Amino acid sequence: MSPQRLMMPVVKVCSFTIAVFGLSLMLPLATAWIYSSDNAAAYTLVLLICESLALAGAIATWNYQIHALTPRHMFLITSVSWLLMSLLGALPLLLTDTVFSLSDAVFESTSGLTTTGSTVLTGLDNLPADILLWRSMLQWIGGLGVIAMAVAIAMSGTFSEHFGHFFCRLWTHSWYTLGTFCKHFGHILGTLWAHVGTPLDI
Repeated sequence: MSPQRLMMPVVKVCSFTIAVFGLSLMLPLATAWIYSSDNAAAYTLVLLICESLALAGAIATWNYQIHALTPRHMFLITSVSWLLMSLLGALPLLLTDTVFSLSDAVFESTSGLTTTGSTVLTGLDNLPADILLWRSMLQWIGGLGVIAMAVAIAMSGTFSEHFGHFFCRLWTHSWYTLGTFCKHFGHILGTLWAHVGTPLDI
């Protein structure tokens, strides 16, 4: 397989992933505006960076159609997507002076996307609401990403020749159920947060 044939599907899928990842920054951006935070400019800049990268990838692969993804493609897509999201997800933390070194910002972002729970931050109760929301979103995105990539890899290649139809139905049903659950659970938490608040002294 030629390098171009190998990388074109990776670039196309990763461009879409980065575009969606960039759009997710609109939530902490809106939160920064609502709370009159000084961090809105940082989220706007990172959003523009994400969408510019996604647009460049989309233009480069505009005439390319994905017909099939091999396990090699899927592992590359997973690795490249998570690497890009870890680096881009670190930028808001760095630009808002939440952390003061690139290594700490990347660690915090990677920790969220891999849902490990580790953190280099202290005084979380005193952080701006938009930063707390972005940290939570990184963990939420990471948790969904694990499921998506695992199922996608399982569906590709020789394995899918025998179990493809079953996993396609399972994948569709699982994502519909998971999306519905997250939507309603998010509404419940948002309503409770708005009316009850989040007391920190337990």
